Amino acid sequence: MTRPPTPDARPCPWPTCPKRTKAAYLMCREHWYMLPEDIRARINETYRPGQNALTASPAYRAALRDALDYARHASRNPDSHPEMTPVSRQLYAVLPIPAHPPYPRPCPVCGGHGVTGDRYEMATDGGPILLVDVICPDCGGCGNGDPEHTECTANAHAYPDEYGADDDDQADNDGGPACYSCGSGRGWNAVQGIGQSDDGDPEGLAVLRVPCGCSADRLVIGFDPDALASAPEVTPDA
Repeated sequence: MTRPPTPDARPCPWPTCPKRTKAAYLMCREHWYMLPEDIRARINETYRPGQNALTASPAYRAALRDALDYARHASRNPDSHPEMTPVSRQLYAVLPIPAHPPYPRPCPVCGGHGVTGDRYEMATDGGPILLVDVICPDCGGCGNGDPEHTECTANAHAYPDEYGADDDDQADNDGGPACYSCGSGRGWNAVQGIGQSDDGDPEGLAVLRVPCGCSADRLVIGFDPDALASAPEVTPDA
């Protein structure tokens, strides 16, 4: 089923592009990032919210003209624009893996990291593609190899209730939840996911570490998913 366009959406002006974009955006995300950086900078510097063809500044109209000229020429001659590479077309984001305490007995399955090392791509509505980690099925995400989990904080586990989480683990200083989505403010939710093979067939069942909205400012964003796959670990907030 095709979703009808929203009233404030308009076609992307890149020739032959079938996508629609919000009225406040010049182009769809893919084609915006195919413009040269200097043209994008000029558009951003001269655009004023609420402007129209009559009120836009001469500098903005000149930048807009260059952007549309570039789009027309690039769509007819893609090989003549080396900056139009796949790396400039799609943004990826990943939530760094916290540095867990050095447990005396690290989990033998994940080596104490809390995740298996596998990652899946998860599409978002108009935003970057999320690279989500698979939570270790043996330790539940804490990285601790002790089956009693006596040294773990409840928030380190995919399902805190399984490890005796209490209200203090999930509350902020005012007594309410630190985050109304993930509850603890840890920045992620455990979500059951099914993988997909190269042929598109369902493959495997895993618990995914999906970023929560409260972790938006902690996401590492870039164009190269291979580089993001080795995002540095960070020490969780005390």
